[in-house]
Amino acid sequence: MKILYVAGLFRKRSCSASIRNVALVNGLQESGCDVSVLTVKFPIEVLDTYLVESVNKSVEIIEVDAGYISKYIPSIYSVNKKSSNIFFLKKLIKNIIYFPGIDKGWIKAISPMDYVNFDFIISSSDTKTSHFVAKKIQKDNPRKWLQIWGDPWADDVGIDNFILKYRAFKAENKLLNSGQIIGYVSRPTANAVALKFPHLIDNIEYIPRNFFRSVERLPRQENVFRISYTGVMNGRDIVPILDALKIYNEQQELRVILDVYGRVTSEQHDLLENSPYATFNGEVSLEKVFEVFEASDALLYLGNAAGSSQIPGKLYDYFGTNLPILALVQNMHDEVTKFILESERCVVNENKVEAILIDQLIKRRNECEVLQQYSPRTVASRVIDLLKA
Repeated sequence: MKILYVAGLFRKRSCSASIRNVALVNGLQESGCDVSVLTVKFPIEVLDTYLVESVNKSVEIIEVDAGYISKYIPSIYSVNKKSSNIFFLKKLIKNIIYFPGIDKGWIKAISPMDYVNFDFIISSSDTKTSHFVAKKIQKDNPRKWLQIWGDPWADDVGIDNFILKYRAFKAENKLLNSGQIIGYVSRPTANAVALKFPHLIDNIEYIPRNFFRSVERLPRQENVFRISYTGVMNGRDIVPILDALKIYNEQQELRVILDVYGRVTSEQHDLLENSPYATFNGEVSLEKVFEVFEASDALLYLGNAAGSSQIPGKLYDYFGTNLPILALVQNMHDEVTKFILESERCVVNENKVEAILIDQLIKRRNECEVLQQYSPRTVASRVIDLLKA
């Protein structure tokens, strides 16, 4: 089985889609597939060294120059913290000129005739440009094509521009009608898309997001209980958990600390810095994230806004550990919360200070196991079955 895996984000730092793609490609290769990855060429500074070294050595990687984005080094990645100034546009202008994404140059750069010797094509977002590249390759030499979507497009909570939302809706509709298999990494999202596009219901599949690798907690001292959060915090309310930690620590002997690793807003930074029961550690590499898991007693998940069908990728990475997970949600009755409850791996509370039960989390310290149904090999097996069907 010769697979062309099209993914704009592959080995890129601080990127959930990149982590998912590397793990799934490895799972496919280790399951006996011959996988080649078609991806955007990024500056070495933008790649995660750990991810680069983790790619199965048998996987062929084909890098394509996508123009500005292949030369641009964001300030957060550059050594001197100064932007290279090769690429900087206001958000609105960027959305208009660089639709479907800032890597749009990738679409024009590829030649479909270079990829005729593959049995199957898998395209994986984000970025959505990956699906456009795959569609171009498919045009004159169609074969079974699996689209993997992390989030819906037009309904993405991050799109707040009407023009961009309309363009996304039109483009998303065309892409979905072009693929033979349409996979979503969130079951609630798959269900929501099926309701929106009922004529595609037979093509839509739930393909779980895989974790990268399993990690188990290392034995450690018992006088401090460490809860860790890894990833982006923007748009999430951290006041309730900070207040709950204050109340708990003032009443109990066991000290409970929240360690945050990732990106936060300036307001969240100030809240964390001013809390005696929280530490902010900045953004760290994926390799360091796994070390954090090993040194933690529990993990914190903060859900998206109520009504969203999207599940942050970090939850699946958490499923790859044997740590209890404190899941703080906005709505105890929506589809995402239902999915989290069914996993039986989380202490699920509404994100209100009076509803957060630290005691429940501590009691589950030694009761949890890695959820192997989200391992790269298991998810790869699911993908192979769909391609062969």
